[in-house]
This record gives sequence, structure tokens and C-alpha cells, in this order.
Amino acid sequence: MIEKVLLVTPPPHDAEYIAKSKRSEKQNRQQQGRQALPSGLMSIGAFLESKGYEVDIKDFWASDWQEIRNEITKLNPDAVFSSCLTDYRLSNFKLARIAKEINPEIVTVIGNVHATIMYEQILSNYPEIDFIVRHEGEITCLELIECLNKNGNLKDVKGLAFKVENKVWVTEKRPFIENLDILPFPT
Repeated sequence: MIEKVLLVTPPPHDAEYIAKSKRSEKQNRQQQGRQALPSGLMSIGAFLESKGYEVDIKDFWASDWQEIRNEITKLNPDAVFSSCLTDYRLSNFKLARIAKEINPEIVTVIGNVHATIMYEQILSNYPEIDFIVRHEGEITCLELIECLNKNGNLKDVKGLAFKVENKVWVTEKRPFIENLDILPFPT
């Protein structure tokens, strides 16, 4: 039963390399650290909270892997959702692996651009990833949790990719949310 959800931005895979990059030098002169969590995770978190789920949102940008392991252990979530951009893909896979080491029953979910496009490659090569949310995540994440809690048919949840019996399944694409007023404002 999924009741507690942890939404995460993972650290860079190779923080030392990124710190030395020209892009990072320019960014560091303009802005020290991150000023806000990614709006997609904030929106998903607010939506899930509005539906009665306990949600923690953590930005692990400046954390080391032991700190992350300790935090996941302490929070003891039922599911870990993370934002998977190309630069962070390896960190997402490591995060899911750590979550599964802590508790093999934790449901691991990734979303965002890289996961949406590369779902087949990810699911074929990274068994620690249980689900990929493709495109907009608010309603898909909610329906995924509700489906898992009711032992429903995952193939009915639009916007998902997952593996069944060594085969990658992709459900029907979820239409974009037309009325954004259904989403609570993230705080």
C-alpha cells in the first residue's frame, strides 16, 4: 500500500566534473546554489497531497550518497519518484538502486524528458526502475498509486511505461491537462 511518497531531485552524477565545467563557472558567478526545486516535482507533490497522500520533497543536489541513503532510510517511503533529465540519468538509476537496497518493496518511479523519450532503453537495462511516467506527471502519478493500491490493471493508466515478463509495456499517451486550475498551487 502506497501512502508515503518521496519526490526527489538527485545530485549530479559527476559533481566534480560539473563543478569544473565552464557552464558551472558562469552559473556559480550568477547564482550560488539552487534557488528553487523543479516546478514539476512541486506540482506533483501538491497534487498528491491534495488527494490525501503524505509527501516529502527533497532536493539532493548538494548531498552525498550516504546522506541520501540515510534520508531514505529515515523517511521510510512507500514510493520514490525522481526527475530524470539526461545529465542526471545515472544518478536516477543509482537513487533507485539505493532505494531498493534499503527496502526492495519501495516502488521506484522516474519521469521528465529523458525518461519519457528513453523509456525502452531504461526499462531494458535498469531493473531497479519500476515505472516511467511519460509526459505530464500529476494525474499519471496519482492514477499509478491508486492502481497499485487497488491491485488494478496498470495497462489502464495512461502515460506509463513499465516491464511485464521481460517485455516493455507502454500505455496510451495521456492528454495534456487542459484545465490547469485542477492543480493546487505548490507551496
